Amino acid sequence: MQTMTNNNLSFGAIKADKSARSLLAKRLDTAKKYLRFEDLKAWQRNNPVDIFLSAENGRLVAKVQKDGTEFLSEKENRMLSAINFSPIGFVRKICAKAENLK
Repeated sequence: MQTMTNNNLSFGAIKADKSARSLLAKRLDTAKKYLRFEDLKAWQRNNPVDIFLSAENGRLVAKVQKDGTEFLSEKENRMLSAINFSPIGFVRKICAKAENLK
């Protein structure tokens, strides 16, 4: 089974700073979760809207920007992040919102 342990992830339209990459490496702890995250990255690869992930107090923060203008800033649910649920649902929701901004 492959797990995500590489902190040098390559992102398309989904970009993550060092804190987010570290948090994702811990929480995408199975091959299935990692592959689902890769699918989300592929979905957004050709989207002109950028998603920037960072981490704050153990939870993901997403900012959605297009042409340098920020359209959305959203934090992951504190309860879900506290019990270490997969961040896939949060990232999927942000991807859908970014898709609507195309």
